Order: sequence, then structure tokens, then C-alpha cells
Amino acid sequence: MLAPEPADEIERRLSSCTPSKELRTHHLHVVEESFSGWRGWLAFRDYLRKNPDVAQEYGELKTHLSIEHGSNPNERGQYRAGKDDWVSTVTARALESER
Repeated sequence: MLAPEPADEIERRLSSCTPSKELRTHHLHVVEESFSGWRGWLAFRDYLRKNPDVAQEYGELKTHLSIEHGSNPNERGQYRAGKDDWVSTVTARALESER
């Protein structure tokens, strides 16, 4: 099921949830290579794969935020905002480690 996120049309992204937004077990993001943030997304993913302790920390943050803000999966603003600074910091670290 399509699950549009803010600015998807502008940045030419596509988000999809399976089996539904309400009962999601998977949340897939597809982006065109022209999307300015794609390198950061890949660097973030790869960094988590190489650093299981950081991946665990991210999982714990997501669990905490979903308990605090996740009662309505269609209102993800506070959940997303709660991750923003952490994800930005780790993404910057990931991009730096690629150099």
C-alpha cells in the first residue's frame, strides 16, 4: 500500500507499507538517483550494518518513540521529529566515514 511521506512528490520518492499502513511490518522507500538525499540514506543504512551497537541504539529509539507517539500510524509527525536529530547526526558520521 502506498504510504506517502512529506515532500515525496517534490523529491521523487515513493514509500510503501506492507501489508497496510495500519499494520505495517515493512516500510519500503524507493528514490530516484536524482534525489539529493539518496547518498545519505545509503550511507546511514551501511553504517548501521557495520555498527550493530548503533543499530541497536536506533532500534531502541524507534521503539521508545513508537510507544510515545505511535498510536496512530497516519500521524507520524512527532515520531519522525523525534528521530530527526539522531538520524542527521549518524548520517553525517556515516558520510564522513566514507571519505
